[in-house]
Amino acid sequence: MMQAMLVACVLALVPPDAIKDGEKWLKQVEERLYRWPTPAVVVRFEADTDVLAPMLAKMKQDLVAQPDTEGTKLVAALEHVAIHGAIDTGTGKVTIDVDLRYSSTDPRTQTVVDQIKSRLSQTVSGCFQGLPLHDPRFLRPGSKVVGCEESKDSIRVSIEGSEPSRSLSVELARATLLPTKMETPDFTGTYKFRELRPGRFAPERLDLVLREGKASRADYTYQDQGGVMFPQRVRVQSGPQTATITFRSLRIEPRVR
Repeated sequence: MMQAMLVACVLALVPPDAIKDGEKWLKQVEERLYRWPTPAVVVRFEADTDVLAPMLAKMKQDLVAQPDTEGTKLVAALEHVAIHGAIDTGTGKVTIDVDLRYSSTDPRTQTVVDQIKSRLSQTVSGCFQGLPLHDPRFLRPGSKVVGCEESKDSIRVSIEGSEPSRSLSVELARATLLPTKMETPDFTGTYKFRELRPGRFAPERLDLVLREGKASRADYTYQDQGGVMFPQRVRVQSGPQTATITFRSLRIEPRVR
């Protein structure tokens, strides 16, 4: 109740023109962001990543010191793991299948194997979380502009979400009309964009800082597959750890309704 009263008081202090200006700026920015073309399709891909490289190096080192048949089999399976995936360009839904040809009768070992598969799946699917290429809109259902502050070089638009966790502020560069920073209750993100199509831009670099202070960075390159601009290589850094994910063997298929 108190929160609703505070929001109402703040809205009463915001000039109506500021809200209209914020909506206008967001619309202009959205027209500059690349989005997957229509009609929507399904992009199937294979992915390679070196995210397990440090773990594999340690396992091999341990096997030299203490040979183990099962450990050797697991290392061989991890070196030949295959990652297949698909993304619906209409919804942004990602499906990942990790083909790790190893199983163990030891429940503890199998739990570790399942955790490795989950980590690989999350690493690859996470590449798309910072790329809203299926829907670059800032105003989601139930959200609205509640403020707009303009300066010589930038524009800051405040958005109230349908839930407190969905509220955010977007800082735009006036010269490019592209986002430079987004702040939510959970994280702060700063962006660098590149032009994929004439007048259409997508993130080239994304830096995230979570509220608890954990920082990460992702750098993107793109490839053209049948008129669909799709990530080609993503380099992720979180603290001292780095990983590269490469997308290959892309196939465009009709979307099943």
